[in-house]
Formats: sequence, C-alpha cells, structure tokens
Amino acid sequence: MKLNILGNCKQLNYYGLHPKFNPIKFVSTAYFSKCNVHKNGKDYRLAKNVQPTLHDFMKYEKRKHLDVVTHGSNTPYTSHSDLHANNRKVYFDVHGCQMNVSDTEIVWSILKSAGFEKTEVLNDADIVLIMTCAIREGAENKIWNKLVNNFKSLKQKSSRQPNKTPLKIGVLGCMAERLKHTLLEKEQIVDVVAGPDSYRDLPRLLALTYNDQTAINVLLSLDETYADVMPVRLNEGSKSAFVSIMRGCDNMCSYCIVPFTRGRERSRPVQSIVNEVQHLVDLGVKEVTLLGQNVNSYQDLSTQSYALNGQKTETVKGFKTVYKPKKRGLNFADLLDKLSAAHSNLRIRFTSPHPKDFPDEKTTAYRHYKDDVSYEVKQKRVDILSNQFRTDAEKLNNAQIGSTQLILVEGESKRSKEYLAGRNDGNTKVIIPKIDLQQEEAGSDSVSPISPGDYVVVKITGASSQVLKGIPLYHTTLARYNRREEEANHHSMIV
Repeated sequence: MKLNILGNCKQLNYYGLHPKFNPIKFVSTAYFSKCNVHKNGKDYRLAKNVQPTLHDFMKYEKRKHLDVVTHGSNTPYTSHSDLHANNRKVYFDVHGCQMNVSDTEIVWSILKSAGFEKTEVLNDADIVLIMTCAIREGAENKIWNKLVNNFKSLKQKSSRQPNKTPLKIGVLGCMAERLKHTLLEKEQIVDVVAGPDSYRDLPRLLALTYNDQTAINVLLSLDETYADVMPVRLNEGSKSAFVSIMRGCDNMCSYCIVPFTRGRERSRPVQSIVNEVQHLVDLGVKEVTLLGQNVNSYQDLSTQSYALNGQKTETVKGFKTVYKPKKRGLNFADLLDKLSAAHSNLRIRFTSPHPKDFPDEKTTAYRHYKDDVSYEVKQKRVDILSNQFRTDAEKLNNAQIGSTQLILVEGESKRSKEYLAGRNDGNTKVIIPKIDLQQEEAGSDSVSPISPGDYVVVKITGASSQVLKGIPLYHTTLARYNRREEEANHHSMIV
C-alpha cells in the first residue's frame, strides 16, 4: 500500500498496529509546494485539508482496522467536496497512438463522473490535459514546444485575470511516466503529472492544484486495466471506436520504451470487453479496433471468463509463429470468436504495434553499435525510404483498380463536401461521390442517401499512394456481404 504525504521529507517509516500491513512505509516524493504565500497575501500553509502531517495518519492508524484507500474512495485528508470539480472545464490535447485516444476516453469517463465538463475551446478551459507519447524523440519535442510556446503564455494570461480560475496544465501518458519530476521542474508550467496506470487518481491530483500545489502519480500497476471503467467517447458522431483489451508489454526490445512507460503486460477479462463492445454497438458504432501492444499475447485468466461451449479454438493450417501458445485461460482467438458470434454486422479490426516474430538474435546488434552517421545522411536515408514507400504503395493501390470492395462510410471528404470517405477491409481510405443508392435486395427500387455508418459496395476506379477512388454500387450489410462472398468462393471452388 502507498500513501502520499505532502511536505519535504524524503522517506518516513512508521510501524503501525495492523498485522497485515506492519511495517508501513510512507514515501513522500510526490508533491511539491510551488509557493506557500500567494500574491494576494493569503498563506496556504495552514489552509484547510492541505499539508497533512504525520499526526493525521497516526489518528487513522489507531482504528481497529487500517482504512486502505481503494479506487473510488477519498484519501483521509481530502474531503468529498475537494474532489468534486464544480463544473471545471477540461480541454484534451491528444498526441500519439490509438491507445492514447482510448486512454483519453477512460480519463474523460473518470473526470465526468467527478463533475468535470469537457470543452473544445482552449481559451474556455480551466484545465488542459495533454495525453503524451514518448516513443520517438520528435514526439516529445513537439509537446515541449507546445508547452513552452503555447500553454505557458496562456497560463500566464489566465493568472492575470482577477475573475478567472488560474489555468492548470496536466501531462498524462508515456511522457509523464518517463520524465516524471522533470515535467514539474522544467519551466514550471505543469501542475499535474499522471502515468498510464494512475488515471483513477486524477480527481484527487487535480484537487491538490486548487491551492497552488503540484501533484504527481506515476506508479505502474501489475493489475490495472480499467476494466470497470466504461470509456466516454470523444467523437460521439464517429461510427468507429477503439477498445483497449490489454495494457503494457513484456517484450523488452532494446529499441522500445513501452515496457518502462506502460508497465508489465496484463489483459482485461473477456466479459468487460464484451460489455464495452455491446455498449458501443448500442450507440450505433459499426466498427471497433481492438488495441494492445501485442494482441497475440492476450490471455484472460479471470474467473469470469466465458466457456466457449467446450470448443477449442484452432489456428489456420500452416500458421507459424515464434510465440508459444497460451496454455491457460482464453486467448485472442477466443476473444475474436466471442465478439464475432455476438455481432455479425460489426467490423472488428485489431492493431498490434509490436514487431512480432522477430528472433531475439537480430535485436542484440545495438550492444556493439557505434553511431557514426551524420544527421544529414540519416535524413537523406529517411527521404529515400519514404519515397520508395510511396512508390510501392501506389503500385499496390493501382493493382486494386477494377475490383469490387466493401467500405464503411466515415463521413464527408476533407477536400470536398460533394464526396464521402470510407475505408475498405484493408483500412485504405476510399473516396466516393455523394449520391443516392439502391439497396442490395433483388427487385428493390427504393433508393436512399449514403450516410456515415453505412456499408456500401464500390467499384475501384482510381488510386494514388494514399487513397482509392470508387463508384458506389449499392447499400448492403456486413453479414449479407460476407455471406455473398462465401457463396461466390464456394461456387468458384466447385467450378
């Protein structure tokens, strides 16, 4: 158990009375006082519910049973009114991968339950929360530049307005985990730092900033998956959604920082994933992307796991992998079986950033590597690779001209309101004209406009390195289209 104590003491051991938690170690490195005396003359050192002393904790230790702070409960020295946001407005600035989008929706769910409001207008915000990425140096530099060049001046401006709540800045995610105290000390812009496993603690961390305190919680967890938190969508109109099925990573690749910023690998129970997907379907979502650093490693060992009617999931004949199959619980294939059986008209994607099937012996060269290549040469090589990628991508896309494909319509094209954009099974963007379409059923004369969330069959007529262009043929459903494809494949095998 960890309890955070405000103050300057580095470490304090206290031997309590509870047999299960004896001794108790209090570690105090999490909070720093920006200033004890505010410019208005008020002394916050003696403010109510601020700066608890050891006496505050000893008072609770005298109880027969030690009160352990659990998720959703208040710390002993923070009242419920302190934790309530009183409609403070939060602005989210999201960077990085799809997992960060999913995490932001978890954060918004937690804060919304605590009384916060969300705003899309930066100047209206009382709090700015930056969901960060630490995978590449460029991503961190971009966030630092934004902090120094944008948010710093905005914060200074708000502090000069007498009737406006001083703007608070929070840094969340991987960069928060990696840089920790540096974020609080450098430029002194940031008020709250929260790692990927401490989002439940955000209402309390933000409450501490009300009295010019800075707060940090970057503890990594062995079991936190936010399985009981129903994310609140940031883009309510989108027909696609991200669903996180696991967190962390156990593959300690030499070039990757994820295991150190997101912790050890752990999976959500199948039940919680099924519940979230059902919730999304009820909201009108037509496509979900299952997220995990390495979804092949998904393993549900919970007691709530589904028994799939005694059936054993089999992999495709000839499938090879360097990963050993999970021998206990439900694996990723079991999860896909369960979701696809429950939602025949839901397109299910999954993404896994980890470079699977790379033998370990090919990742040890870094131990003997001397970086003697200049920046100019590196940049030139990147340009060569990028140009080659675009050339190859255009060839692959051109090969699809003349084919018939199913797309899920996402909305209007960014370049023209006369066109719609969707994605095919390969996640390639397809641009089609906005017209009325006939239904697939034979003999149907009724036509209807194409709307976001519609499945439409299109014929590909053009291509570039990034997008396909097509002509819409008719409306359909995912189940009907797949059934038709299976019948066509069966017929071709007979012939």
